[in-house]
Amino acid sequence: MIIRLLTKIGRLILIIWAPWPSLTAFAKSSEIVIKADQIDYLRANEELSLKGQVEISNGAYQLFSEHLIYQEKSARFKALSPSKLIKPDRQLELFSQAFASYQNFSYLLLEGVYLSFEETYTLLADKISYWSIDGLESEYLESEKSQFTTCPICQNGQLITPLWAINSRKTVYNGISDNFHHYHSYLTILKVPVFYFPYFNHAGPKTRKRTGLLAPTITDSNSLGLQYSQPIFINLRPNLDFTYQPTILSENNFLQEFSSRHQINDDNQYQI
Repeated sequence: MIIRLLTKIGRLILIIWAPWPSLTAFAKSSEIVIKADQIDYLRANEELSLKGQVEISNGAYQLFSEHLIYQEKSARFKALSPSKLIKPDRQLELFSQAFASYQNFSYLLLEGVYLSFEETYTLLADKISYWSIDGLESEYLESEKSQFTTCPICQNGQLITPLWAINSRKTVYNGISDNFHHYHSYLTILKVPVFYFPYFNHAGPKTRKRTGLLAPTITDSNSLGLQYSQPIFINLRPNLDFTYQPTILSENNFLQEFSSRHQINDDNQYQI
């Protein structure tokens, strides 16, 4: 094992080649770079204590935190402050107040967390168990007391109330089938429950086209008042689909919209 400790603008950079035996679970290449304001090796507990602006990278993952503990015996990281793990191959970001990781971050236990899927969906939850199998487009997670939305949930580094969300007792995501499953759920608008669903599922961010509900839209105007639209997408064939969008207005009005797309070939398509 070769270890080099450098300083750069007051920060410590720990570079490990032929990695620390248990760190091979994290290594994708022969080099791990650990950057922190303070690095201590706790010999009695066989742990690395990393404090300050902590950044760990290995060519595949990037982990950011302010306080991390690496436990050599159990070969896992434990976050003691809000942390962020980026997996570029899946464009998945984990923002957590505390987590423990096992086996190359293929299994995570997270608390006080929100996840961003392909910058399309966001899932907030009290607790999440997350699995990922390297080399396969497969992920699986289970969450408790979750909130699912496509609306912005963060502004100036602070969590904000999304315009709409699905609050569930339990949410499961299966990356192989690219399906979200929600159990005992409420559709909420600005935290106000509107509909209850004992169970429903929908496609994830990797699915191109599939019959089902699309994300709702909520708008407000002086002339029409508050409007809630819930588009329903019907995939008839790979080159033909249909969308029905009912809209409920606060002035006791009801609108219906229909649209259809048909692609005849690569150069010709029409929409009604």
